[in-house]
Amino acid sequence: MKHSTIVIGAGIGGLSAAWALRNDPDVLVLDAGDHVGGHSDTAVVRPDGPDGPEVAVDTGFIVHNDLTYPNLLALFEHLGVQRAPSDMSFAFTRSESGADAEYSGTLRGLLGHGAWRRRSQRRLTADIVAFGKVAAEITPAQEAATHAGAELTVAELAARFSPEFRERYLYPMAAAIWSSPDLDVAAMPARSLIAFFHQHGLFRLRGRPQWSTLAGGSRSYVGALVDSLAGEVRHGVPVRSVTRVGGLAEGRMVVAAADGESWRADRVVLATHADTSLALLGDDATEAERHVLGRFRFSPNVAYLHSDPTWMPKDRRHWSAWNVAGTPADEVTVTYWMNRLQPLNTSTDLFVTLNPPWRPEGVLRRRDYTHPVMSAESTAAQRDLPAIQGVGGLWHCGAWTGYGFHEDGAESGLAVGAAIGGDVPWSLRPRAERPASMVTSGIRMRELV
Repeated sequence: MKHSTIVIGAGIGGLSAAWALRNDPDVLVLDAGDHVGGHSDTAVVRPDGPDGPEVAVDTGFIVHNDLTYPNLLALFEHLGVQRAPSDMSFAFTRSESGADAEYSGTLRGLLGHGAWRRRSQRRLTADIVAFGKVAAEITPAQEAATHAGAELTVAELAARFSPEFRERYLYPMAAAIWSSPDLDVAAMPARSLIAFFHQHGLFRLRGRPQWSTLAGGSRSYVGALVDSLAGEVRHGVPVRSVTRVGGLAEGRMVVAAADGESWRADRVVLATHADTSLALLGDDATEAERHVLGRFRFSPNVAYLHSDPTWMPKDRRHWSAWNVAGTPADEVTVTYWMNRLQPLNTSTDLFVTLNPPWRPEGVLRRRDYTHPVMSAESTAAQRDLPAIQGVGGLWHCGAWTGYGFHEDGAESGLAVGAAIGGDVPWSLRPRAERPASMVTSGIRMRELV
């Protein structure tokens, strides 16, 4: 059977592209996973026992805000899904020589509980404020510098501040965001880190953006989106290959599944990670596609939904939505306190921990995710991506085309769907066209967002 468009990958990028093509019954969406949604992944659990209530908890995409997610929010509005208030507080714990250093990212957390009496804490607070001011000046210039071939690294930026700031704030925060060891963080583009901090209001000690989550979990928007499609969505269908029959002439694409089933299509949207896309193309990939897609890297991460408070601050007054724990020698561990992030109908504290050094107690679910690794090389590849879009009927989208946020995935998928001939009933707000305060400037989180 021949389809107008086959979308491979049913994460935010693929679903957004499919939604733009929602009126076309000849669109087919295929996903290898055990559910539709990718990192939009809601677990339904009974933490209070078999007789307790069912609780819907997200373990991937969790929160968004009104300022920096314009396309995602427009999509939610059209789908009619309900949002609920959330929280984006931050806490850090570091064990050194048998002692624990703890703080949380509010004025009370940084300066309260006797912290202000410590000189190191006063210096840390001052550097956090100064970092925001420096970042606001650096980022606009970095856009021009990046296009000129220069790229300020996180290590170069961090050298402007105290060791306390680097070791107890900047590096642990960045390592947690991108699940990378300190050495990888040091080589990252500073503008990617700065964009994340701005995106999440982390430069502000108060007056941060209001964050929201989806009532009933991210499954609510996934279900509503799939229900709105005239075409078909199938999961549990791993694709083996994508081939252009007859070369680059559009209109002759063949998609083959691992079980031997195959389909023909006028065009294919690869809403998979770049390395997966290259593997699917195999020898059929052009030199330009190898050059662009081959420069993106991805890292595997394991997420546990559990009830073990091991990686939370020892002082419960510091418990925050986002909690980072680490030592000088180990990689950091990030734990989300789900009761603070989502309106959960349970008295049990529930956590999602990424890459813990050992398996937590009280595990309710384990999920394996893969996230993009931000680098100067990937930033350069993003600039080259438009050159291979649509060539031979092949399109690419996903959060990896931007900073890795859910907004980036939605934007890229909607843009691809519109380019193919679909309908997006609002004016898309690409990253480059959004007000500077929405992306990089203005002192005013990965799979969490």
